[in-house]
Amino acid sequence: MTKVYSTNGEEFDHEELEEAVDAVIEDSWGMPTDILAVSEGDKVPFRAGDFLEVDDLLEILEQRAWFLAEEYARGWPGVSLVQKNDLAELVAAAINTWADGHCLQPTFFLVKNVKEIKIKLLDTKGAWEIVQ
Repeated sequence: MTKVYSTNGEEFDHEELEEAVDAVIEDSWGMPTDILAVSEGDKVPFRAGDFLEVDDLLEILEQRAWFLAEEYARGWPGVSLVQKNDLAELVAAAINTWADGHCLQPTFFLVKNVKEIKIKLLDTKGAWEIVQ
């Protein structure tokens, strides 16, 4: 799992611990012996195919069929759980292939398993160590 880091516990915009520590030191005007903190979490990326629910797609099909064929479309498409799962996999794969081909995969992500890392400043030149 890829780690990401934050200087404020909300925006995980650093991919390296050292980068986040340098940023928090720069923002803090810290003095030697000061204890500062950065947050570390696991990056959980999204894929474009994650955002379409197959139930929504089936509902659109059903509504459009009813609009065009009215009562003749009653009960269509009436899929089984196996068929629905198959459609979900096919649609997600198609959307992801399309997004990959057009560089449209999401760049945003979730962060899970966040923990705080405390650091102690050792001097005024930016030296630091992790405090246990």
